[in-house]
Amino acid sequence: MTGRHVSRRIVVFNDFKNDQEAIVAPQPENATIPWIARALLHAKGDLMLAAKWSELNSAPDRALRILKAAASAGTISDPDWAGALADYRIAIGAFVESMRTRSVFYRFLAENAFRRVPLRTRIALTTISATGWIIGESRPIPLSEMNFAGKSLEPIHAAALVVVTAELVQSTTAAGQSLLASELKGAVADVVDEKLFDIALTGITPVASSGSTAAAIAADLRKLLMAVNVVGQTSNLAWVFSPDVANGLAALTTPDGIFIHQNMSPTGGELLNLPALVSNRRPSGTIMLLDGLGFAADSDTIVLDSSGQATVEMSNTPSSDPVLTSLWQHNNTGLLARAFFGAERLRDNAAAVLTGIEWEA
Repeated sequence: MTGRHVSRRIVVFNDFKNDQEAIVAPQPENATIPWIARALLHAKGDLMLAAKWSELNSAPDRALRILKAAASAGTISDPDWAGALADYRIAIGAFVESMRTRSVFYRFLAENAFRRVPLRTRIALTTISATGWIIGESRPIPLSEMNFAGKSLEPIHAAALVVVTAELVQSTTAAGQSLLASELKGAVADVVDEKLFDIALTGITPVASSGSTAAAIAADLRKLLMAVNVVGQTSNLAWVFSPDVANGLAALTTPDGIFIHQNMSPTGGELLNLPALVSNRRPSGTIMLLDGLGFAADSDTIVLDSSGQATVEMSNTPSSDPVLTSLWQHNNTGLLARAFFGAERLRDNAAAVLTGIEWEA
């Protein structure tokens, strides 16, 4: 965003009365952040108006507490001043948990498949591991040499901008809420996964697919396993497919028409008893094999901001000579989601990638 709503004028939205017919059924915890996002969109970033709108529309209690607390400053004389912080952390935690079905990074994180390390933490990597010995009677015990390389898990700032129409902002139906939640999750998940894949594959030489026969497919999968599965039971392995490869693999059949990989679907499943994930952020014709324990990672908070007065480039491929659009002139509102996370590959054999795949049913 190149502009930001800073006015504190009292604005009356014509839809306030109609919105009182909003759904008042109990909402799950992962609905809190989409509710806050929708309130900010209605109020175009004004926290006081967002809190008012949420109150009129029977928002979840946690969303109300977060918005109301954000409208006034806390003081050290108030014993409950940090309550809103706790509410926000709980809401973010539930929202991140709900992203496991959309994001490879957040799926690994939710299942503790990564080595969980707090952000801004110094990591000592062992480049030469300690060696154990069998000691004979009265024999000296040899020393073990260990070399360490230091890295730091620094926060990565990912930002995603979603522009929505006035019609979606006005919607208080379950469908409108679901659409907003889906767009918000997708915007954050996609950019975070792209960075994870970049970190995982930097310096990794791709393995070229050897063909589309059953024997060639088995050989290709074996190559990935031999490259990554080097520590056996202490691994957290998972496949990551591009959508076209997942489609082809799920539909592979024997000459008799029996599906070969019956635990695999176009949206994921299992392959060789390992989780199989599908990501639209992977290039066509590729498979990755990741060992989560070969990565240090963690996620911090997600910050939301909204404006109806910003000027943006309405494109997901920004150019050096952008054509800017005024959100105010088009009666649109922008929602900016900022995610802070960190990931670091701890060893080179934590990831492998197969390219040039043309598997067909």
